[in-house]
Amino acid sequence: NAGAVWTGPSWTRTVIQLTAFGSSGYFDWGLAWDVNDQGIAVGLVSRASDYVQFAYVYDMKRGVGQLLPMPSGYVESNPYAISNVVDGVVYVAGVLRPCSNHSCRDNRGVRWTVDVGQIGQSGYQPAYEVLSQLAWAEGASDQGFIAGTKNSTPDRRGNIIQTAMLWKPAGYI
Repeated sequence: NAGAVWTGPSWTRTVIQLTAFGSSGYFDWGLAWDVNDQGIAVGLVSRASDYVQFAYVYDMKRGVGQLLPMPSGYVESNPYAISNVVDGVVYVAGVLRPCSNHSCRDNRGVRWTVDVGQIGQSGYQPAYEVLSQLAWAEGASDQGFIAGTKNSTPDRRGNIIQTAMLWKPAGYI
């Protein structure tokens, strides 16, 4: 499975199938990170051949999903938060990695803008913006603002110090 989400007063479970994102056997596991009030979930699936992870968006009401695009130069993506639907779109906050191991320190935050009615449609690719000052993007507001952290220079012990940041279309705060 690519994840499961429990919703409603009776806690009904919806299982997200791996085959929603590729042919049987291409992905071997996945998980759901977040779901909004309209039943649209984000999560990741892991490729069976090398465990590289890919972000997805899934509409539980329609039973359709798709992988979220990555710009060239990045090989792995993880989504962490999704906004509610506003004017037919949702905003997804996540991370892009240029390498496929977790020791990679060149992460970049990303905001995907997804047209809800187009999820799962052939040829549809959601828009994205690489947030170059964010190493992690972990919160998405209904206005499209993205909360995350910026990596600063490592301290004398080699630890990376993270600083909270907010991105909005007018710039960083």
